[in-house]
Amino acid sequence: MRRQRLAIAVATTLSAALWTHACGDGATEPPPPDPPRPVVVSVVPQLTELLARGATVQLRAKVLDQ
Repeated sequence: MRRQRLAIAVATTLSAALWTHACGDGATEPPPPDPPRPVVVSVVPQLTELLARGATVQLRAKVLDQ
């Protein structure tokens, strides 16, 4: 009889612990918003010519999102 009571007590305690853990606190947060996606990328100057080996040119880019 004593073993049966102990088994019931252990089963009850484990069930309560598992139920509490599974339920959580009930708070849910909405998912974060999607990051902005680039729609247009413009580069200035649009056309350039490099005349010598090792020559460089500076470009500027402008990104527009949704």
